[in-house]
Amino acid sequence: MPWDFVIDQILAYRKPPAPKETRTEPRVSLSFRVKYKTPEGNQFDSRAGGIGGGGLFIESTTPLPVGTKIAMEFSLSEQPPEWIPAKGVVAWVCPKADQYTFSPGMGIRFCDMAQELRERILRIVASLESNGQAA
Repeated sequence: MPWDFVIDQILAYRKPPAPKETRTEPRVSLSFRVKYKTPEGNQFDSRAGGIGGGGLFIESTTPLPVGTKIAMEFSLSEQPPEWIPAKGVVAWVCPKADQYTFSPGMGIRFCDMAQELRERILRIVASLESNGQAA
């Protein structure tokens, strides 16, 4: 049996490496409204499926390309809605629902965020984590 064949067989049965977790901030699964705008001026109104100190996940059947910068505002409370402004960049895209996300969409990494806003989000995430809603 040639070595090339043996090596091909071994590689075919090799498990793919587990994806490395790149998040450094805690996060929770939470559904809330988010509005966002692209640099070209396109505006969208959607739902977010989770949030953490580093960013959030926006549900979308037509996610923006990785690297797209957006201006957004989101409301973590429904009554009365308080819109929190933030800027972000598309860090990753999930074009269809899979075993990790229940909806297609895009992961947004916060950028240019005021420290007080970041601390507020972390307090909300910590509060929800202690209530058993961790992602």
